[in-house]
Amino acid sequence: MFLVLNGYSQGDIVKTFRMLQEQISQAAVKDVMRVLKIKFDVKNKEELIKKAIKNGLHTHVPAKLILQGSFILRDHEFKIR
Repeated sequence: MFLVLNGYSQGDIVKTFRMLQEQISQAAVKDVMRVLKIKFDVKNKEELIKKAIKNGLHTHVPAKLILQGSFILRDHEFKIR
């Protein structure tokens, strides 16, 4: 969800997971998106993004995406778009 909320395409998501040594296909990403749309009761990616932001999911960074040596910024230290 984090990558989708940050404008990553399905292809970009696959590349990102491969950089993290995780093998995932574009078909698997597409299927996850389909399931998320069902769970969030939305019809398209744009509605999914709006609903996820409304529920505060845009502020959650998956631990796997935080590289060693990274640090957490507080809300007042940067603007969330």
